[in-house]
Amino acid sequence: MVTFIKKFLTPDPERAKFASPFRRSFSSGIDMFLVLILRVITIQVCGSLWYRDQMTKFLSDFQAQFGTQTPKSTESHVSYILGHPFVTHTLILVSVIIFVGVIYYTFFNSSKWQATPGKRLMSLRMVKNNDKDIGFTLALIHYLLSIMPFAYVFYLVFYKIHNDINFYQAITSSRFNLAVGVFFVMWIQIQIFTKKKSTIYDIICNTQWIKHKTNSKYPW
Repeated sequence: MVTFIKKFLTPDPERAKFASPFRRSFSSGIDMFLVLILRVITIQVCGSLWYRDQMTKFLSDFQAQFGTQTPKSTESHVSYILGHPFVTHTLILVSVIIFVGVIYYTFFNSSKWQATPGKRLMSLRMVKNNDKDIGFTLALIHYLLSIMPFAYVFYLVFYKIHNDINFYQAITSSRFNLAVGVFFVMWIQIQIFTKKKSTIYDIICNTQWIKHKTNSKYPW
């Protein structure tokens, strides 16, 4: 019994080198804040260059067509909005905003830092399971897999609106919704139970986060 207690209390050197869930979550919070700033700047720039004019034109056209600038969920309003070029411009803007995050995470994780600024501040580094550096392609795949749970969030939003219910009802309204929700929670939180503190997308990409930052002063 004493031997078991000592073994349980003694830190495992192998496990100790991997980033803890708290350290990863805290560093992710830093990165999310930085990406948010970059996206706000992007929206401001795009708005000044072209999007604001497109929005003004859409509101003007909409008012000329319906006598109001307030769209409603009627068939005529929805059909007009979907057929207006403003929708295309909005999709372009959304794509640009998403692209900011893609470039941020992919560039930094495949850079000489092998980590985003948030992970760098927490002295973390992403490597392959053989301790080799990762490249741009693997960093891109890793990021795309990491944001897959957002697809479930968007699905819930549309499901909630379509059925006029709250989010709790949307999640628990069917076994499918509940099962997918549990799956996506495990997708990002299974690291609590894995030896290398790995998420499912870490395991798929054969990557791991270790508590050892590179010696490179700059990411390039």
